[in-house]
Amino acid sequence: MRALEAAGLLFYYSGDNARADSFYRAQLEVARTIGDQQGVADATFNLAWTEDFRGRSDEANRRITELEEAYRELGDERSLARMEVLRGGVLLFDDAEAARRVLEVAHARFRALDDVGYEMMAASMIGGAFLQQGERRQAARWFVEVLVMSRDMGDLPGITPLLPIQAVAALELGRPDSAAVIMGAFDALTLRYGVQSPANLDQVLAAMDPIGRVKDELDAEAFDDAMRRGREMTLEEVVGYVLEIAKPLI
Repeated sequence: MRALEAAGLLFYYSGDNARADSFYRAQLEVARTIGDQQGVADATFNLAWTEDFRGRSDEANRRITELEEAYRELGDERSLARMEVLRGGVLLFDDAEAARRVLEVAHARFRALDDVGYEMMAASMIGGAFLQQGERRQAARWFVEVLVMSRDMGDLPGITPLLPIQAVAALELGRPDSAAVIMGAFDALTLRYGVQSPANLDQVLAAMDPIGRVKDELDAEAFDDAMRRGREMTLEEVVGYVLEIAKPLI
């Protein structure tokens, strides 16, 4: 059951949402077969991440409420806190202010629980909410927190899917050349580490369209040169580059 979950997670962070979903469904089937209620709840939680809830917030909230009841019965405080990230993610498409309020509470809970991975996830989503609200300084502070935490943990592949959001932040600062450098690094590093943006992050990035915006602001030669410079960077170099860009906002 847990092996199926781990396989689903690997496909999820490889950008293969359909295969991740199939492994999580297999996890759910095994959990039900062996009568493992924790496994049933965890598989249902995983499947919520592979589903597209855009325009279906009522259904998503029903799913969240059911899962909260299951985790409460299990006495699983960590998973109850993680439900708030899912709730914030659903809200992010419709109401950035409400999403931010939910996620800020969740972020504090994760810190108290020493749940570093979800603390980083909440921080990243809070940054996205601030960016949607046009609060560039606040967004940059949260994005930099995630970047520094990932670097300090040695989670180099985990940083890669976050780079397009850093490119959007560079665009908001009026630096399209820097945004193109970051996107070039993203292109190369996704191949190096075998990771892609998960489907729900991809949906957010599609709306922000960093590559399209960069192409609108740079001529073809400048765009190609900036992308080439980014592709030649190591991840450590692009992290330093992003932190340097963010200094005026921190």
